[in-house]
Amino acid sequence: MVDIQAEVSAFATTAPRAALRLFAASGVERGAACYFWAISTQPGRESDRDFYLSRLERLWQLDRSCDDLERDVRDWTARLPEFATDSGPGGILRYAFEAVLCLQAAGALLSTTAAPDDARHASNTFLGFADILDSAENPFDPT
Repeated sequence: MVDIQAEVSAFATTAPRAALRLFAASGVERGAACYFWAISTQPGRESDRDFYLSRLERLWQLDRSCDDLERDVRDWTARLPEFATDSGPGGILRYAFEAVLCLQAAGALLSTTAAPDDARHASNTFLGFADILDSAENPFDPT
């Protein structure tokens, strides 16, 4: 059996910086459509949509720095209504909440102080959102 956590830790310590960027970008990209869908149902959230899109685009642009991504996302997240409570929102905005968690995890992974734990956290966050999406789309799941 593959120890995913150990593999992710090894990847984080041995992979080139560009590979970490692509890992982070692909994890955030997976949830982007859900983010845009959920936010599109909320009037007046165009600036949030634009912020998310600009940070996602920056992740894919390997020639641009992401050193300030973690701080930018943390400051932005503090103002989001989805993060006003400890439990996060229900309904459609849960998808926006989870997608923003992915963006936060990517920012932590790419920060100048990142550690292997940040890679494991990002991996778990990306996989957790995938699990939420899978269970939401699976009509045969009894839970």
